[in-house]
Amino acid sequence: MSELKKKVLGAWKFIISELRSDDGDVSYPDGMHPVGYLIYTEGGHFTVANMHGDRPKHSTDDLREGKTEEIVAAYNTFFCCAGKYDLNEEESSVIHHIEVCQFPNWTGIDQKRFLKFEGERLILSTPPLPIHNKMQTAHLTWEKVE
Repeated sequence: MSELKKKVLGAWKFIISELRSDDGDVSYPDGMHPVGYLIYTEGGHFTVANMHGDRPKHSTDDLREGKTEEIVAAYNTFFCCAGKYDLNEEESSVIHHIEVCQFPNWTGIDQKRFLKFEGERLILSTPPLPIHNKMQTAHLTWEKVE
């Protein structure tokens, strides 16, 4: 097993996400206290689910109901996807082969993430992506869970 795979395997707790744009703007789309997990298995599967730490509750307890604005808010404050992954040792990156995703446009495609390790933390960063009508890079920080 490669050293990179040994480092990424297991469960990671979501710490913070930053969006950085070319004009120097930095924003925190999941708030300052996000919640979530990222899991990489030895068999080559991954799953990620993260959300804004203080999402508003719906006005109903019915799982499939809610006011339109509640449903939109719930969608915009949550993200999940899963599938298989491949690591690239030379460039310290991972390719997520997305099989299921909350954002339908990503289902069935590959997404590259660059890996950086700082102690027990893993920072995943993206190539530039269109977010909020401008190109931005996302930097998601995770902490290893024992």
